[in-house]
Amino acid sequence: MAAGIAVLRLNLPPHVDEWHYVDTIRHWGGDFRLSSLVDYDEVTGPLVFILYALWGKIVGFELNDLRLLSLLFSAGALFIIFHWYKEFLPDKAAAMFALFLFLLNPYMWGLSFFVYTDIPTLFFLILLAWAVHHRQTILIFTASAAALLCRQYSVYLVIAAGLYQIVFLIKGNSKGWKNLLALFFGGLPLIILMALWGGFAPPAGVKRWILPDRLYHFDYITTYIASIAVYLSPIILWVKKRLFRGKILWIGLVITGWYVIFPIKPSLVTLAQTQLDTVGFAHRLIKMVTGDTIFEHIILGGFFYCGLITLANVIFYDFKRLQKGVWDYGHFLTLSVICFLLVMPFSFHVWEKYLVIVLPFILLRLIMIKHSEVI
Repeated sequence: MAAGIAVLRLNLPPHVDEWHYVDTIRHWGGDFRLSSLVDYDEVTGPLVFILYALWGKIVGFELNDLRLLSLLFSAGALFIIFHWYKEFLPDKAAAMFALFLFLLNPYMWGLSFFVYTDIPTLFFLILLAWAVHHRQTILIFTASAAALLCRQYSVYLVIAAGLYQIVFLIKGNSKGWKNLLALFFGGLPLIILMALWGGFAPPAGVKRWILPDRLYHFDYITTYIASIAVYLSPIILWVKKRLFRGKILWIGLVITGWYVIFPIKPSLVTLAQTQLDTVGFAHRLIKMVTGDTIFEHIILGGFFYCGLITLANVIFYDFKRLQKGVWDYGHFLTLSVICFLLVMPFSFHVWEKYLVIVLPFILLRLIMIKHSEVI
């Protein structure tokens, strides 16, 4: 994949947000001081810009040179995902198939070579998930700190890992303390930066990119649940016999009324800065087909229902296992998805592409359930 992208699209002009990311990288590559961390024109953590600036000093600061590092991060993330999947699935073929399903997401192809912050964040999140499974305390600290310093919303996985360790402690596993402390200390660098910023992001970045808005956006939950159904539709169809049945179908139909109150819509920032009235590829396609009509929301509501039923069954499945005294890595994966849905509404922006950082977790959980006993 990396070779194909390099040949076909590495020479494209800057794509959307690339221009300001590259400006920050070039600025830090030529004139970086510790004081630069206190305030800069972005709303994400500084690590991605530091890494690309160091790369630029070695390879060069041309857009093509910087995109090479994106390809390396992507290849590294996919390599770890494949070997991570192999530990839970029957064989290499199953792991490769799962990786193929993940790569069906169109955002992965663009994010893998553009100079964005998403793929470096994914790399460290997958590394953290692998470290949690193997209980590698030092790596848990390193990966959690790195992920948080890439994107603040990486806290969703740190919270999930923390809850996972707390239950182990309750069950009498003393090593959970070390891993819990590693997660805490992994969060300290970002906490220190936020104290210096006086908020969740650098003041200049907040002034440039964020508009006054409410603190929590419930409609973002709607967007991401519907997007799970859209972008994981092949695997959901594969396991549908284990998901779409029972009382949860009717309960889900009632809860789908949530969509009427919190329908899918773009953020204020999207409307103000791009004039786009959609939240990503799928939404744009549905709007093109249906026009700006009620049918757009009927289709989106249908995807929300499918995503809701999928998640409800996964949660119910793991809850029943917990009642039987089982607490394992499957619960961590489920916690990861729940925490993602609860954390992301704090963001100032909603976009389908952000689902990329949690798709590997829900995808693996669904395939694990496929190979397990009937729900």
